[in-house]
Amino acid sequence: MPTLDTATKAQIATKVIGGFYLVEMFFKAQTLRLATWPVDVTYNGNVYKASGDLVGVGQMTESESGTPKKTTLSLSPVPAANLALGLGSVEGYRGQPVNILYWAVGDNYQPVGSPVLRFFGVMDQVSIKRSGETGSIEMSCLPGGADSSRRSLSLRMNHEQHQSRYPGERGFEYVTDLIGTPQVWLSRQFQGI
Repeated sequence: MPTLDTATKAQIATKVIGGFYLVEMFFKAQTLRLATWPVDVTYNGNVYKASGDLVGVGQMTESESGTPKKTTLSLSPVPAANLALGLGSVEGYRGQPVNILYWAVGDNYQPVGSPVLRFFGVMDQVSIKRSGETGSIEMSCLPGGADSSRRSLSLRMNHEQHQSRYPGERGFEYVTDLIGTPQVWLSRQFQGI
């Protein structure tokens, strides 16, 4: 659970009119800062561009262990710069950081307290969605640490690596042969058993 400041806690205890998201996308070429609010928002000396480019922020959920799951950001394809993101090279965005902050809004429709970091992670894949005459650029974002954990799952230990960690252990001795020369196994039906 993110830490809330006193003003935000007080607003939540009374009645929260709503809130909006601030999104920071750190592309290799530039940093894109967008808000789901009708006017530009300044926070920490940075200006977050008003609604228009950022069409929506996907549902942010957590697993049973409390770690966030992936989410999706929807961008408008109308500005040529956004369309270039969707059609450009994956090296410009994949694995680059993204932050999503939530800012509560009070009775007078003004932001209350300070924004709370709701999601941080890395940008993963871009797809272009079309629905009739409208469309959007969908950026899927993985939670923080997911990128490195995905890489470690694809690593395969070999006998030499296993020997360096556990000298004398022979558990990986034949793995390379088993993978390199697969054997055809006869079914029970073929064997007539």
